[in-house]
Amino acid sequence: MARYRLVTEDSGCCNLVIWDFLLTVAAVGFSVYYGFDKTLHPAWCFVIGLVSAIVLVALMNIRILGKILQILLSAFWALVGTSLIASLFHADTLWQIVIFAVLTILFIGLHLVSAEEIGIGPNSVRRVQPIVFEEPVVSTSSPSQIDTDLAQLTQRYQKLGQQREMVMEKAVQLLQKGDYSALRQAFEENNRIWQEGSAKLTELSGKLEQLHSMPGIYATIGVIREYLDKMEVSNEAVMQQVISCTSPPESGNPPSSGGFDPFAGCDTLEKLEQRYRQLAKSFHPDTGNGDTEGMQYINAEYEKRKREFR
Repeated sequence: MARYRLVTEDSGCCNLVIWDFLLTVAAVGFSVYYGFDKTLHPAWCFVIGLVSAIVLVALMNIRILGKILQILLSAFWALVGTSLIASLFHADTLWQIVIFAVLTILFIGLHLVSAEEIGIGPNSVRRVQPIVFEEPVVSTSSPSQIDTDLAQLTQRYQKLGQQREMVMEKAVQLLQKGDYSALRQAFEENNRIWQEGSAKLTELSGKLEQLHSMPGIYATIGVIREYLDKMEVSNEAVMQQVISCTSPPESGNPPSSGGFDPFAGCDTLEKLEQRYRQLAKSFHPDTGNGDTEGMQYINAEYEKRKREFR
């Protein structure tokens, strides 16, 4: 089962999935309480409602069932809204049908946006929070070196996040069009590694600010680098699958314009060459991780983009 966070720092009170969760807790809890003629302790009713709500949100991760649940819940909220509007403005039956239809479409859209915001659904990218590694409180003769290392780590984390956003967006587009098992496996693994890695890096960042000894500081920096390495490898695994899914099979022709652009965001020749070296390091057949077709795709895109800077 995919992992997700029901509430993130960016989740506001308008997130409809959160309201679905709260509604389920209340509805199931009260139903059980009155269903047992008020003999069951309210605490147990709350626990049953809470478990039911967790199951509901978990079921939303299932591709088809999740969409059905979102439609049914949207219809419920639309019915509530229609009833309120009809009671306030004394709308007739025809107007109530029109209002219900409009609100249902609106709430379906809100459900899709809300589910994407908190990472629910088989093709949802688990969002992570930005992290800045601050200089620790330490008395040392070389604080500038530590400050430089932490600035580089922060910059690397930001670049990996930008790279991930680009490649995962293309992965979502491919997964919505077809069933690429290898890509889906890499996609889900990336979500897991980034969610766990981001949480751990946030913890290490807070710990780093409180350290006073050089060995402890450098040990923590080493752990941060290890997590960033894992996150980079995970990005490359998704990128490799995306390239494999979009590169033309057994063909030396340039890839179509609808294919994946591994050089997106490279607005200078220096950035383009740097990205090419990174891709070649990861996907060249000699590394044992890449393949000939994927490298041909990268070379074709590189040459095309390089000509644009001349």
